Amino acid sequence: MVTKSRFSFSGYIIRGIGLFLLFQVLTFAQQSFENKLPVIPEINGLYFTENHNDNEISLNQDFKSDLNTENFRSVKSENRGGESILYCPLKVSLNGGTGYYYYTYNNAGSTLSRIIESNGVYTSAVFNTYDSRENRLTELKQNYVSGVWKNVELISYTYDENNNRTSMLTQQWVNESWSNISFSTHTYNSSGYQLVNTYFKWSNEAWVATSRNTISYNQFNSPLIETYEKSTNGVLVFDNRRLHTYDAGIKLTQFLTQKWVNGDWLNVNLNSNYYDESGYVISQLTQIWSGNSWVNVSRALYTNNSLGKYLLDTMQVWESGNWINHTFYSQEYHQNGSMSVKIQKWWNRTINNWDNQWIWHDDYDAHNNLVYRSTGQWSDSGWVTSARQIMSYDENDNFVAHLGQSLVNGGWLTNYNLEYSYDVNGNCIYASAFDRDWLPIYYNLYLWYNNNSNLMSFNAKTVEVQYQTITEIKTENEILINFSLSQNYPNPFNPETVIRFALPEAGYVKGVVYDILGREVRTLLNGEMNSGNHEVKFDAEGLTSGIYVFRLQAGQNSSNIKMILTK
Repeated sequence: MVTKSRFSFSGYIIRGIGLFLLFQVLTFAQQSFENKLPVIPEINGLYFTENHNDNEISLNQDFKSDLNTENFRSVKSENRGGESILYCPLKVSLNGGTGYYYYTYNNAGSTLSRIIESNGVYTSAVFNTYDSRENRLTELKQNYVSGVWKNVELISYTYDENNNRTSMLTQQWVNESWSNISFSTHTYNSSGYQLVNTYFKWSNEAWVATSRNTISYNQFNSPLIETYEKSTNGVLVFDNRRLHTYDAGIKLTQFLTQKWVNGDWLNVNLNSNYYDESGYVISQLTQIWSGNSWVNVSRALYTNNSLGKYLLDTMQVWESGNWINHTFYSQEYHQNGSMSVKIQKWWNRTINNWDNQWIWHDDYDAHNNLVYRSTGQWSDSGWVTSARQIMSYDENDNFVAHLGQSLVNGGWLTNYNLEYSYDVNGNCIYASAFDRDWLPIYYNLYLWYNNNSNLMSFNAKTVEVQYQTITEIKTENEILINFSLSQNYPNPFNPETVIRFALPEAGYVKGVVYDILGREVRTLLNGEMNSGNHEVKFDAEGLTSGIYVFRLQAGQNSSNIKMILTK
């Protein structure tokens, strides 16, 4: 490997510090949003979200990100009588009828069409087709022009026997025929993880490769090498790659970024993680390559509680051969494991001490619903709350109100007030947003339904929804089952937890629990099993607290999850 540096050292220092600060901000943001209200549930590894912006209803609206309703079929709800049913949005009215969304579905609950109307005029529509396994085959987009529906775009998909998407073809309607635009192909390993993704564009009546991503994995399906290639003069050439190193194949210890220059891989950045005996990260180090060696840029030092949640987080930067404090966070938690207090401090080099900057408070009700969140700043010798959010719920724990306020001239000034109402089955049927004077305002309104399993959002003043009840859904045994391994529940746990998984066919199954050193500690499954949905209980009595990995193997399929045992 060539070790000669070809990049500016000072530029690397600046970029390295910037990347680390960005990483810290994103990490904090992610941890903060983990407690945001409401939490989006993950079902079968997919987030089911409808997202629309009423301000952008036009002939050029992009539908790529907002049509995920083909996945609604995967979630069933039980109504008050205990019957298994599915609720699907049938008609959505925005802003008192200035805009409408109309939906149709097949008997499995997959979206067949969605038509948009704005100010009494149809604007656009999307039509879907599916195979016998409810995989979407085509997605046709049309615009309504001069009283006629005109083709705009057609996306076609193919799948393998495990329902993994293998290709995606995008075409546009030009001169009364479909013209190729882009194409992608995807391959997978036996566990369903992507191996090679190749992207093409249509040029001079032929497909020309524009980029390719190649990923290799270890036995736990953790990425080892991710290589990115891009097109240069019509030929794919290396651009950059990321190399991952693990402790016993489980814990990520190093993350190396390299750049392809003049036929050699050159080091760029190196991020290293260090762990305690329980497998929790206690420090993260960022370095850049300069000359023939790694040069420190920044590091973070963590103190964790028994659940692996950090209590203290100190960020430092490397200057003149010494570590200099930069930012400090401390955090406290409620009994439910959610944040209660978080404090941010900055290092004052003049007095060589920490200066208080920000404080956050979260409070929950008896049902673990977030009911209060505040943000404060340090002023003179005490904390002053500068903003707060107050949330309310009904007797069924449905989210019904959200008030946001700021402290202005010693008094609380309302920024927004959101209100939601529900039908007897727990589906949100109405949402509205108001400003400080109780005048309607545009706001991102989130509407939950199917017992908080599905979510759609609109940027609007008011949203009103009518639902369709689908009862002719195939039973779980009638629907083709994919191989899947769900996260154990509860997690963290002590000392028992339940692991759920699905098998597409009968066969030999093995399920093993490993410790953080990769040693086998328990065999939970080892024998023939029927197809269908299953669960197994893991009793960790006699094991020490820490991180464990459960690996499931069934035929050519395999997957793993990380579990946290706390005592």
